[in-house]
Amino acid sequence: MIGGGFNSGILATGSVDGARYNYGPAPGHIIERVRKIEAVCRDFSVPIQAAAMLFVVAHPAIASLIVGARSAEQLRQSVGWFDQPIPSAFWTELKAKGLLREDAPTQT
Repeated sequence: MIGGGFNSGILATGSVDGARYNYGPAPGHIIERVRKIEAVCRDFSVPIQAAAMLFVVAHPAIASLIVGARSAEQLRQSVGWFDQPIPSAFWTELKAKGLLREDAPTQT
């Protein structure tokens, strides 16, 4: 079981002003990395939140993902992200750009 799939905020909000990472303000190098991930997400029409959730559960050691929700709408949104189809080419592109490790397990 794992929580924190959004790195305490930035992978849920994206690279917005005030983005949070590991329970603090996101440092510049993390914001830049997220911007690069967001660009790939736009190219493939994949919400960054869906990519974050499905990346986490692709690891064979993960049986469950804890996603916090403050409202019923946030819960519905999370379910939608979890059901988002993501093409294998998306993960390949993230790896090719050095945004994911080559050996990182991904959904296919």
